[in-house]
Amino acid sequence: MTLGSSRVKSCFRDRDYLMDEEGMFFCVIGNVHPPDRVISYLKYVPERISESTKWKKGDIGYNRILPYYSTVGVLSTQEYLSRRKPEYLYRDPFMNILITAVPIKSIKVHFLPEERVRQMFSSERRDPLEEETVELISILSKECRIPKESFGVTGSLLIGIHDPGFSDIDLIIYGRENSSKLMKELPRIYESYEELETLSGEILQRRIEEVSRIYFLEPKVAAKLCRRKKDRGLFRGRQFSIHPVKTEEEVEEKYGLRKYEFMGMITICGTVENCRDSIFMPSKYSVKDVRTLEGKARPEIKEVVSYEGLYSGIAEEGEEIVARGKLELVENIEEGSTFFRVLVGSFEARGRDFILPKSWLR
Repeated sequence: MTLGSSRVKSCFRDRDYLMDEEGMFFCVIGNVHPPDRVISYLKYVPERISESTKWKKGDIGYNRILPYYSTVGVLSTQEYLSRRKPEYLYRDPFMNILITAVPIKSIKVHFLPEERVRQMFSSERRDPLEEETVELISILSKECRIPKESFGVTGSLLIGIHDPGFSDIDLIIYGRENSSKLMKELPRIYESYEELETLSGEILQRRIEEVSRIYFLEPKVAAKLCRRKKDRGLFRGRQFSIHPVKTEEEVEEKYGLRKYEFMGMITICGTVENCRDSIFMPSKYSVKDVRTLEGKARPEIKEVVSYEGLYSGIAEEGEEIVARGKLELVENIEEGSTFFRVLVGSFEARGRDFILPKSWLR
């Protein structure tokens, strides 16, 4: 499959959306899924339209059931599903956790982000949000020499329940090479266009306060984190975000070839050896020279992996990081080999795990 070609709808990528038979919307997590299910989280549920309804499509209103983007927020949606759709909760035998995984037979519509972009570009009638999205993609495509077909949109704009008055632009960029190029060029692009700017002032301060509260970080650390990440910004005053996603050929892991065993919580310090996969979901940092700061020492720790998008792309090769998370023994079933990793974004940590440059904690 090449970039820009149509993919089959049985292929589920990170940040695709699903609608089940009851009209509930789920956001796909990652590119690796069980054969008959799709790992995802519940985002919107249908409701009767009222004065407080923010998202709607035709005569159907939608309530955002996910309180905020974090593992703790996803956990709250599982509590909702345990009452409404318990069959969507799946105890995965390889990850050894209870996850939301919608059965493929229950999916009514599979929304492809790249198809939505094609639809917007070909449409002669676009609302203000769609118009700004087309303009933003055109700028990024031109400046980075990336085909427009390599972009997608996710969130409410993808599923058509957006409100041009307040909805954000959530962009997807497909492919490792395209993603690296775009993230590298972003600082220059911000400088080149008046319509584009990084978060600043009151908007940045609100973001810092939100990150500090949700992720239990000191405000000064949250501020450094928010300022380092360039994947959020403003286009003509509207907030936007950028999310790199791998194509199928770039996904190395196959479902069922690795098994993970929880070994307790741990805090480590190590040097980033490879960060080429740190901008994707899940983010992955290969590490060396690992020292245990809290917990039982495990010198065989080879990587730090995060399902919290907040910690994507925040450390470079050669940089020392401190990570607190769930220690897992990873078994390669085919080879019979094992190693340890630290997982950030687990239900066990309940938001109190992190990946941060060591220099920020001095």
